[in-house]
Amino acid sequence: MEPAGPCGFCPAGEAQPARYTCPRCNVPYCSLRCYRAHGTCAEDFYRDQVLGELRGRSASPSRLAGALRRLRQQRETEDDPEDAGL
Repeated sequence: MEPAGPCGFCPAGEAQPARYTCPRCNVPYCSLRCYRAHGTCAEDFYRDQVLGELRGRSASPSRLAGALRRLRQQRETEDDPEDAGL
C-alpha cells in the first residue's frame, strides 16, 4: 500500500509517512498510537456500518408467522405427556 502522505496526528517535524486512512474522514495516520488518537471517529464509522446493516434486516410478516408457528409446535411437543414416556 502506498503512503497517503504525512500522518495527520504525529507532532510537527516528527510526522511519519501515513500508511492508513480513517474510513470515515480520510485523515491519514501512520501507527496504532495515531489511530488511537483518532479512534473515536473510526469507531463511530464502524458502529454506524453495523447499525445500518442491522436496520436493513427487517423480518417479513411471513417469516415471523413461520417462526411463531414453529415455536408453538415445539411447545406443544414439549408439553405433550405421551411424548414424555409416561
